[in-house]
Amino acid sequence: MTIPKSTHFIVICGIILLVLSFIDNIIMSNFLNSILERHSLSNLLTFTLLLVFAIAIQLVIFYSIRKRYSLFEKTITRSLFTFQVLLIFFMLISIILFAYLVVQIMLQGAYDTIIYKSIIFSNYFFALANMGILIYYLFSWFKRNHSIVMLVYFIAFSVFMINEIGSILILYFQLDDRPQKITFITNPWDSISLKILSFTDFYKLTSIISFSITWVGTCLLMYHYSRKIGRWKFWLLAVLPLIYYIGNIDIIRSAIFNHVLVFSPHLLLIVQIVLGGAKQIGGFFFALAFIIISLKIDGQKLKYFLLICATGVMLLFSSNQISLVQVIPYPPFGLITISLLSISSFLVLVGLLSIASSMAYDKTLLENARKIVREKASTFLYDIGSAQWQKEMDSTIPAIMDVGAKQMDDTSVPPSLSEEEVRDYINELVEELKKA
Repeated sequence: MTIPKSTHFIVICGIILLVLSFIDNIIMSNFLNSILERHSLSNLLTFTLLLVFAIAIQLVIFYSIRKRYSLFEKTITRSLFTFQVLLIFFMLISIILFAYLVVQIMLQGAYDTIIYKSIIFSNYFFALANMGILIYYLFSWFKRNHSIVMLVYFIAFSVFMINEIGSILILYFQLDDRPQKITFITNPWDSISLKILSFTDFYKLTSIISFSITWVGTCLLMYHYSRKIGRWKFWLLAVLPLIYYIGNIDIIRSAIFNHVLVFSPHLLLIVQIVLGGAKQIGGFFFALAFIIISLKIDGQKLKYFLLICATGVMLLFSSNQISLVQVIPYPPFGLITISLLSISSFLVLVGLLSIASSMAYDKTLLENARKIVREKASTFLYDIGSAQWQKEMDSTIPAIMDVGAKQMDDTSVPPSLSEEEVRDYINELVEELKKA
């Protein structure tokens, strides 16, 4: 398979999967009955969605692994290789099960509930494994570096993991005692009685908390690179996803629906679709922060991991949606969205830990710069502008850049700071010393 070398190719595939998730989970839920009245159209839509999903998923997997090998040819560990093989094997099994469902639908006009449940729960359990590893490493990073960003992301993904467990429990009880074969139902929303579960509100609460804390973590991460981004872009990226998500909270959304129903009833369907995509749009805004940072970074390794993380975050927050799959629609719309959990959690695991490594290296560089400047305060303060001062700067900056490098192994990600930015930081330190 020939894959483009462009670093942004994986993001393009991620956006395709994001749009596919929106169509699969939001558009289909609003047009379910009218589409299913035309049996051939529903089969064609199912096959088309599955085909695009399979192609995009394989491109993401092969691109990420190939790109990683091209950047780290000599440093692929056995554990990483094993994990990548398991990921490919798992995704291939999921696609085969999907294909089996499509064949059943076309030949029998029905599909097996057991296969349906297997796809859902296997994706959730694989995602939980990825999240567990990610949480462990985030906490380890926090204990080592005391980074507030790592702490916030640790809390955010811990809550997200709890939310995933809540999703599993809800789906387990809702899908229990369903028929072995699923066939066409005129109106699945009315014909199937969903159980009222005591922890449904807890699931909604953890979803809001996870989104909010991730928003805080993303803001802190962007603030780390705020000089590269620009102040107005920083605030724009920080505020937009929060406003959109708040507008989708049940109470506020109900108020919006009631207002539209009274004054513009013909716009109700459009408003439902727009607000229904809150997780997709929120995930895209979170990813946009990583994408913009990657545009300001020169290092290819860090750029690669920023885009890997962007794609993972984009898909992760759009994939954990269970409203449609609870009614087991025919055809199985909503299932593709759930199936993005496994690949997205893997991308976040690889990407975010690498970014954490780079941020820790940045911190080490700046601490070394401050230490050296204070030790040589007389030179930096009293010889400013002289040839000796310039010579000292030229020798100091490479020394600072080399200190952290000696502490890194071959798989580590380089810092985002350039020598010019370290030079600017030293100038700021000199100004601070002059004022003191």
